[in-house]
Amino acid sequence: MKFNLNGKKVTSTGVSVASTGLGVMVSKGTSSLLPVSNRTALRAGIVVLAAIGAASIEPKGHLESAAQGLLAGVAVEQTVQVVSELVVPTLPESETPTGVEKFGRSMLGLNGGNDFDYNIDPNMWENPVGTYQPIEVSATSMES
Repeated sequence: MKFNLNGKKVTSTGVSVASTGLGVMVSKGTSSLLPVSNRTALRAGIVVLAAIGAASIEPKGHLESAAQGLLAGVAVEQTVQVVSELVVPTLPESETPTGVEKFGRSMLGLNGGNDFDYNIDPNMWENPVGTYQPIEVSATSMES
């Protein structure tokens, strides 16, 4: 195997990696806007459109490479979400999961993943006011 590293290849690869990462982030933002009722079907449609868009771009420069990477990142993230939504309901519940079960659950973003993603309630915008209850503090509650 021969390694041929030059500035043009490094720049091109950097643009592709950065734009794909940005595409994943854009995809996560888009997911928060999808209605819950038919989210999986919409995500599958996004995968198809983003994949077709990425495949139709012929990169001649950094801008085209960035656009292709962004669309590829969107397609990858939405694919992960679609697979997760289809597989998770079929997983058996286990109080003491094996190593393989832990690995599989982490791959799907369940129980113990290390990516520090936070799931935001998709219905939070429907009634943002009144979802929190005030806490009453009194001198007697502080003594106990």
